[in-house]
Amino acid sequence: MKYLLKWMNNCEKELLSSCDPLYKYANWVEQSSLEIAHAIKEAFDNSKLEKPDDISFDFLSDGEDPLDYISYIVEKSIEEYLRTYLPPSVLTLTPPSDGGPDILKSSTSLKDSLEVLHILIANIVAFPHTIFEIADETLATLSSVVQQEIAEQIVEKVVEPYLHNILKVSISEAPVALTNTKWGLKALTTYFFLKHSHKIQLTEVVQKMFEMTDVSDNLDISKNLKLPYPMNYIEFNKSLPMEMRNGDSVSVTGALMYEVTTPDFEEGMPLHKTGMIENFPKENYQTIGTLHGLVGVDQVRKTAEDGYENTRMTYDKGLVPLCITKNCEQGQKITKDNVVMGMDKNPMLDLGDSHLMGIPFHDLPSVDPLDATINRLLTHNWEAMMTVGYGKLALGLRDTMPTLSELGILGGRAIGNAVIDPLYKYDKKVIDHNIKEETYTIIELIINYDSYSEETRSLWTNIGPYLEIGRRPDGDLWETVKSNFEQNFDPDLLENLGKNNTETAVEAFKIALQSIWFINEPDVKLKEAPEEQPSNRRQYFPKTKVTNKRKIVLRGEINRYLKSLSKTVRSSPKGAWWVRGHWRNQWYPSIQDNKRKWIRPYVKGTGKATKKQVDLDPNTEV
Repeated sequence: MKYLLKWMNNCEKELLSSCDPLYKYANWVEQSSLEIAHAIKEAFDNSKLEKPDDISFDFLSDGEDPLDYISYIVEKSIEEYLRTYLPPSVLTLTPPSDGGPDILKSSTSLKDSLEVLHILIANIVAFPHTIFEIADETLATLSSVVQQEIAEQIVEKVVEPYLHNILKVSISEAPVALTNTKWGLKALTTYFFLKHSHKIQLTEVVQKMFEMTDVSDNLDISKNLKLPYPMNYIEFNKSLPMEMRNGDSVSVTGALMYEVTTPDFEEGMPLHKTGMIENFPKENYQTIGTLHGLVGVDQVRKTAEDGYENTRMTYDKGLVPLCITKNCEQGQKITKDNVVMGMDKNPMLDLGDSHLMGIPFHDLPSVDPLDATINRLLTHNWEAMMTVGYGKLALGLRDTMPTLSELGILGGRAIGNAVIDPLYKYDKKVIDHNIKEETYTIIELIINYDSYSEETRSLWTNIGPYLEIGRRPDGDLWETVKSNFEQNFDPDLLENLGKNNTETAVEAFKIALQSIWFINEPDVKLKEAPEEQPSNRRQYFPKTKVTNKRKIVLRGEINRYLKSLSKTVRSSPKGAWWVRGHWRNQWYPSIQDNKRKWIRPYVKGTGKATKKQVDLDPNTEV
């Protein structure tokens, strides 16, 4: 597939860049003891702190500076705290650019990627708590080795300003980093879906036929919409260009289509408010994940300033995998024996208490520590855990570091107003329909850069807008879906995608829909390709190549029509013109119901492009 590998390569680069802020905070935690000790030593050397004459440590050798010993003790005490209370997975984490683990590459499993992301997200969520513990440990160490007056002087002039700057940046960046990570998780999931999807590539003549076929506004597009496989990737033969607001050129190169079911689980089950995809990634298995509402960075900043209660937001959605299980019978609970990946078996999280980053259980009375999965961290637990940290800063440092304490209060307010997941923190009337029991089809556009630059940081340009079909009780008319998309599509949702591109996006959705309808035509069959196909080249040691492509076999009238159309497209005749085709709801008295019918485009007039019947082998593959 000519566009698929290009998209996956772009996705790998963007997912790594989306995690840069998270790695930055993990790196600071690793280096915090050294940095604070260095700041204290530098303050004495530069005379920012007065050198007290009465400081002496009898056990020091001649020539050793007592002031150097103070910074050394602070460094070692903070180091000891970090080694004792924080998981090794944080203290040894190295960014990919420095030789650390890649979040995503062709050989990385979904489980491994999610585990690294989980450690990063938990680290930034616990950051206010970590700041408090480091500040408290520093103060206690200084008070034990020097006079109280000197300790307070060091804290006031060096430690507090330094930690204040770090916390101030964290307060402004944390919601943005989490938002960017949620988009990264959607990219990761889409990557996983595409990797295991059934690829259907449109030929030039088929795509041209769809471009020349309109969809009637009163057509119910959700009726009899049968996807051939649980995960379908429709790749266009010719991409649809878009121009972003920052000047970059991108193209819609295909669409991912799949069906999601939101079952009504029993109260108290760990999988409530989830979505599942049946028979994926293979038959008799199901992928279960938590549905998340995704918003843009601009929207997060706006909600932090204005609050969220009366703010109506347009948002995308993502399914973050929770586990993969064998299919359960109706009404049967998911047990450990049925789980293939995730939950209690091969869990998608680090079991070394990294889900709390060392936060004591008693500090989080409202959060079940074992329930702090990556899904929970990105819904409501992120706010609960950060609030605990800001509360400890506000109350625990009120008398010793008042400036830091005051900033903790402001941080708690900012987090309380920020919305990074509208599905879990929004007006109930707006989100109620998103969590009820239902089944619907998702069409998600795949967007590619024409040329990728290392400076590109707009992750969501790799993930296009999406449509949900089949949620309205009375069905989905093309006019309704089209108008809702055009009216509600927020360019800030995709950051750089301008309003002028909505027509291109609608055209891409139309082509994707028509591809599925076309496959459902009686004269169109999908031919299963063998799992292993022998290589065509002669080899002394024969090898086989694996493919999961399905071939579209055209039969009968459609076969003859497309053969004729192919000649017409290439001839570009004079004196003839196209009559556009369309899909419409046709009434069939035999079934007493409407059914989707395709009125094919054809050529009218004089010239070479005359339509004629061509007899072809019915097994010809196109």
